[in-house]
Amino acid sequence: MHRNIDYKAPDGKLIRLDADLSGDLIISIHIHGDFFIHPEESIVEIERCLIRMRVSETKNIKDRLDALIELRKIRMIGLTTSDLAEAIRRLI
Repeated sequence: MHRNIDYKAPDGKLIRLDADLSGDLIISIHIHGDFFIHPEESIVEIERCLIRMRVSETKNIKDRLDALIELRKIRMIGLTTSDLAEAIRRLI
C-alpha cells in the first residue's frame, strides 16, 4: 500500500512522508519537509534506517534514529526524532 501524509509538528514544521507499506512494515520511505539535515546526504541514511521497521513500533523507531544520529553525528534543525516517529506512526 502506498501512503502519502503531511504531518505538522508541534512547532509548526511540516513533515511529508511518501511510503510504501506491507501491513505496517515499511518497504520504502522518502522524507521531505521544512527542516534541515546536515550532512544533506544523511536523509538517505535515515530513510534506509527505517526500512523493515514496523510503523507500530514508534519507540523502537525513535531509539534507532537517535542511535544513528549520534553515531553519524547528524545535525537536524527543525526536526526531532520524536516528531519523525510520530509522523511515521500516522502512516497507518
